Amino acid sequence: MKRIQYSKYGGPELMRLEDFELSAPGKGELAVQVRFAAINPIDWKLRNGMMKIVTGNAFPRAMGMDFSGTVTAVGADVTRLKVGDAVLGLARFKESGAFGQAVVTRETFLAKKPASLSFDDAACIGTPGITAWNGLIDKAKLQAGQHVFINGCSVAVCKASLPPFSLMPWLKA
Repeated sequence: MKRIQYSKYGGPELMRLEDFELSAPGKGELAVQVRFAAINPIDWKLRNGMMKIVTGNAFPRAMGMDFSGTVTAVGADVTRLKVGDAVLGLARFKESGAFGQAVVTRETFLAKKPASLSFDDAACIGTPGITAWNGLIDKAKLQAGQHVFINGCSVAVCKASLPPFSLMPWLKA
């Protein structure tokens, strides 16, 4: 299999398309054939070494966090998803790997892809969606009856802030 990876922290010139061996899914993990991946600031921040306090210095390191694809294998204790399911989600932070042909990640990092959503659009939901949810629900503690003003909605996180209003009728835009 192939994926984009790098052998030391630095700029985009270090990225290489290389062969890798996909590990078997462990407890609570799934293997996913990647159909589409999205590029987000976290990808170049990881590659540049801005998060090496968390990710460490083990190389080579794979790139890519957000993706969509099809489940190809499941590990023990996987309960929500099965082989053949179309999914969207995130790679594990320390390992990444969405910029490859396949990735192994935790079941908790995946959601079933709605049939009405294309694989390319689904790949773009992960990081912006979680960021929007954390800001609106977890941090701002948005509650029923409250109003939200979202100004200049031109970036992914802002656009991901809008769907929760249609998904949760008690929220009012």
